[in-house]
Amino acid sequence: MTLSKRLYPIIGIGCGAYGVYVIATNWHWRFSLLTYFYGGLGLTIFYLNNQYQKRIQDSEIKQPTPFDTFVQNHYNAMKELLLDEDKMNTSYQNSDEDYLSTLKQKENHYTSDLPFEYNSSLIMFYHDKEECFHYYTKCGDVTYPVLNTICRGYVIEKKCLQLFKDEGDLTSMKKDDDIVEVPSESEEEEEEKEETKSSVFYLKRFHQKKKKQKKNKDKVINKFIRKGNVEDYDVDYRTAPLKQYAPKPMDYLSFKAITEAAAAQQILEADSDAEPESDSETEM
Repeated sequence: MTLSKRLYPIIGIGCGAYGVYVIATNWHWRFSLLTYFYGGLGLTIFYLNNQYQKRIQDSEIKQPTPFDTFVQNHYNAMKELLLDEDKMNTSYQNSDEDYLSTLKQKENHYTSDLPFEYNSSLIMFYHDKEECFHYYTKCGDVTYPVLNTICRGYVIEKKCLQLFKDEGDLTSMKKDDDIVEVPSESEEEEEEKEETKSSVFYLKRFHQKKKKQKKNKDKVINKFIRKGNVEDYDVDYRTAPLKQYAPKPMDYLSFKAITEAAAAQQILEADSDAEPESDSETEM
């Protein structure tokens, strides 16, 4: 039977009180007093230290931020679709060129909220001619993980998962946890080469970092182009037609002046046409 750690301070205080009582009644019990006192003090210190370490561990546990939660959006939904071959082949892949060309149209644009107070919304669409995703933000730019998350939601909604090219996400989604990946011969040779290198820690870290950077450069990712902010979007895709100005009212005198000017212009044009004919008659 184990005692609760909360009882340690009580036991310590009780031992101390008992020791004081003993020394007050019999000075021959000094050794017993010291034993009880230091024993109780040790239990108290042990309990307080245990509570302190527990508080430190609790504070070190990182709570997910709104950004951490946001970048996980649409991941599981897309993973389920990728693993379902029937849905992928029948409903969630559309390579028709006419359909892809319509994704540029305003009614097919995709709007998403962002996990930032200063930059709270984003508009995205696929441009078939440039083979990339265009986007507009409320203000400023956003990082690739945010764009990648919104892209997942976009291709799911438009049912064209083949447009999503991020190799890292696709590999992770298609991976089956029950299957152990067997490294290729080239990877095994690289691992053996790493093991034969110097055992100095910083050299090993340097080679591992260099190898990781090389792999990241070769990785296929989605292409995004920022086209501007929301004001630019309103200009590029005007939501309302241009203002139509109503004709100004015209009185009779103005109408008469315009009519007379038009008649005079017609007379001048007729006279200019008649002059070449009279010249030809005179020569004959």
